[in-house]
Amino acid sequence: MATIKAEQANSSKKKIGLILAILIVLAAICIGGAYNFGYLSFHPANATSEHNPADAANKKTIQNAESQAALEAPIFVTLEPFTVNLQQQGRDRFLHVGLVIKVADAKTKTLLTDFLPEARSRVLTLLADRSSESLDTPESKRNLAAEVAKSLSVPFFAGQAPLRISGVLFTTFIVQ
Repeated sequence: MATIKAEQANSSKKKIGLILAILIVLAAICIGGAYNFGYLSFHPANATSEHNPADAANKKTIQNAESQAALEAPIFVTLEPFTVNLQQQGRDRFLHVGLVIKVADAKTKTLLTDFLPEARSRVLTLLADRSSESLDTPESKRNLAAEVAKSLSVPFFAGQAPLRISGVLFTTFIVQ
């Protein structure tokens, strides 16, 4: 009977020792986690850059490049395709062209969309004055794009500054 009580005492001491060891390990994990959380929360990620000026300069350069790219993001205005009869003797020819206008700023985009019927009329007038022979070379297409840009940059009303058209892009170009 004495041996049973001794074994029970030893087993309860082992259980207490095991529980105590588990509690110590859990406490160590909690303390480490709390330290890590505090360190990461109160020490910003760029704290290492303060110690190394080259890292700080590189980070600033990257941030400047990203902000510059965001400022210069292209703004496009897509016009519905145009279909016009071309100036041709004897045979009916037509031009089907899709245009995208690249503008310099949001104000120009707003003006262009607000005055879209007038803008389309200007482009139609330019296109209708062409013959099929005047549109068959890459150079003639570049000239046409420049003329469209020039025509669209003209103010729509008195007192308005010229529109800032950066370019004219062809999305479709079919002469038949």
